[in-house]
Amino acid sequence: MKSLATALGVSAVLAAAVLAQTPPQPAPPQQPGATFKSSVDLVPVDVNVVDNTGRPIEDLTAADFTLSVDGKPRRIASAQFISLARNVEPEPAAKHYSSNAQAAGGRLIMIVIDQANIQAGGGKAAIDAASRFVGRLHKSDRVALFAIPGAGPQMDFTSNHALVQSLLKRVVGQATETLGPKRIGVAEALAINRGETQAMNEVLDRECAGLRDPAEIAFCRTQIAAEASSTYADARTRTQASLVALRYLMERLAQSVVPKTVVFISEGLVIDRDYSELSWLAPVAARAQATIYVLMLHPRTFDASSASVSPTRGADIAMGEEGLGLMASLARGSVFRVIGNADFAFNRLTLELSGYYLLSFEPEPGDRDAKSHKIEIEVPGRKGIEVRSRREFTVDPARSKTDEELLVETLRAPLLANDIGLKVATYVFRDPASPKLRIILAAEIDRALNPQGNIALAYVLVDSKAKLIDSHVEPHVTTPVRAVTRTQTYTSAVVAESAGVYT
Repeated sequence: MKSLATALGVSAVLAAAVLAQTPPQPAPPQQPGATFKSSVDLVPVDVNVVDNTGRPIEDLTAADFTLSVDGKPRRIASAQFISLARNVEPEPAAKHYSSNAQAAGGRLIMIVIDQANIQAGGGKAAIDAASRFVGRLHKSDRVALFAIPGAGPQMDFTSNHALVQSLLKRVVGQATETLGPKRIGVAEALAINRGETQAMNEVLDRECAGLRDPAEIAFCRTQIAAEASSTYADARTRTQASLVALRYLMERLAQSVVPKTVVFISEGLVIDRDYSELSWLAPVAARAQATIYVLMLHPRTFDASSASVSPTRGADIAMGEEGLGLMASLARGSVFRVIGNADFAFNRLTLELSGYYLLSFEPEPGDRDAKSHKIEIEVPGRKGIEVRSRREFTVDPARSKTDEELLVETLRAPLLANDIGLKVATYVFRDPASPKLRIILAAEIDRALNPQGNIALAYVLVDSKAKLIDSHVEPHVTTPVRAVTRTQTYTSAVVAESAGVYT
């Protein structure tokens, strides 16, 4: 970023695309986490294969995997291990211009804290461990933070890890116990709402002991039914609110195809038998290439004689874990149980995030119907490993994207693309007759790979609140390609209404 006015800083990010009709050129080496590319029409599938410690298995080939779609075996065209280890520090970036030359790919990690389903004031130890985890990430990794539901801290993907760590200090559990005078646990409330007679009789024997008058027993039964309904409704309301917020986040992640990891921290979700609540998750997670890892926090333990402790505490916890387990399995992830020290779970997560496999297979004509298809991936020849793959995939009918669509997709992506090298400088001039500022963008485009092809380019200008100020698509950059440097220049001007921080 180059700042040329005391009250204004501008960071320039442009996207460029080579038109589809240009002659094919050798592809540069694939960067970690890059989108799978091939001249053959293939479907990419991301898969984790880890040992019992969480360390990725790195020596597998396409022959080691089996893949079936809707129960029918498919031939795997390729299997590539994508290492996400960060051992090499990139060279320092130039200070007088922005560039994507040093873009190392990086990982996208979103931390989602389900504060509505963490006991009030709880979760601090796990949140502190999350902060330490963020502090250990490579500086090329982008981290996002969302406390859901409600108005908790929210931060989109950023390389400012220290800022995320500071926001984590403001997050804390908000759920409150809803036990009434009859002390009915969530598991009991669920059973009573299902009309299970045995559950009602057990609560009657415990909470209405000593009553002999039929009228008193009937009144006590009515109280139990009402309290069970309230307890169950409260747990379901909190779960539904969290799922609505999570779906919003996942739909946003699906706007780009870069692999992403979601770390979901919660004490449990009460799904009951209504699995349709999560029917949206598998296709959206597949479209977003997002994997959800769940850190399930064990609720704080109270004195067993306390009236605020659920009489079915163990069953309540198991029910919450079942919901979290279903969610993780639909998004190619896993559940890590946290009792006390959460650093162990984050250390395991660090190992699992160090690499994955990208498989590819040729779709059959019937696959391209924009409908969900079941997929199953196994590694039959290896013992003592865990295979984490998606349950389904969707392939839209074949359609070439326009240059404008490719540019918009690139600009929306949270990571820098580096298929085409760019250097961008910004210069700011104040209008003497008004508070407006004129921003000059100067770009140098690397044309070494395809000097004859046409370049399409686009940019957007947003303010500090991510409000769009201006945008432009240049379908054809017409300046000549310099023969000596094999570069092409582009300049443009943008007007900002007043001083501020712009990107």
